[in-house]
Amino acid sequence: MNRILLITFLIISLQSTLDICLLIQNQQFLVLADVERERNLKKRARRSIEESFQMTQTIIESGYNPNMIRNRRRDKKRRTEKKEKIAKAEDELSKLSGIDFRKKYRVTMEIFENILNAITPIITNQFRFGGRLQVPARLKLASTLRYLAGGSYLDIASIYSTSQRTFYNHRGSVMDAIIQCFPIVPPTLLEARDIAENFKQKSDLSCCVGAIDGLLIRVNQRRKDDYTRKGFPAVNLQGIAGPNGEFLYVNTQCYGSVADGQAIRVSCLWEAG
Repeated sequence: MNRILLITFLIISLQSTLDICLLIQNQQFLVLADVERERNLKKRARRSIEESFQMTQTIIESGYNPNMIRNRRRDKKRRTEKKEKIAKAEDELSKLSGIDFRKKYRVTMEIFENILNAITPIITNQFRFGGRLQVPARLKLASTLRYLAGGSYLDIASIYSTSQRTFYNHRGSVMDAIIQCFPIVPPTLLEARDIAENFKQKSDLSCCVGAIDGLLIRVNQRRKDDYTRKGFPAVNLQGIAGPNGEFLYVNTQCYGSVADGQAIRVSCLWEAG
């Protein structure tokens, strides 16, 4: 009986020992597998770094910026968005009726097209570096006229798909082009007779060659002489218009504090008369 118990105990002990050995062996296999997996990951990461380095070296040797691909994708997305905004602005401009167009821009469609045809060669950039999308001349002129008609630069920059800085650059170039293409030249003697005849037909005024008036234009300067009697800085503009509303003479050499009578007396027109 004792022998049977002893043999049974030995068998159970041997079985437990075998189980413990198998467990230890499996644990070792798991550890070795983790080590091998980590080694493979390190090799793969090292290979990826080497390939990226080789690609970077190739890009640098070929003369390209390593960030060029990312920048190109970003610029392509921006150009696409700007194209959509420009197309939308042009579509809204073309949908305006004659009355609404005149209210918004203070000129008729015919005059707008005449101005556009004259200044387009001047305000269109022939060479553009950096691949930037150019704003059409039509939108440049429309945004400038809208500003001169009393629009805010904040709304104009948003509607016509330009930044505030770009809008101010366009405004300056468009106004310079208009002055260059449509200079204000005093009429000759023969032209003055035709103007007087037109005035007579429209208002029964004889021997009238122009209607003169003054206007205070606000400025950002803060000199003492710029302040008007109304309390804001301005420039005194003296203008003479013909029977069709066209300017025949403009003088802006006086400060806002100068009265209209004195401003016209110091002009070259008064000296010539």
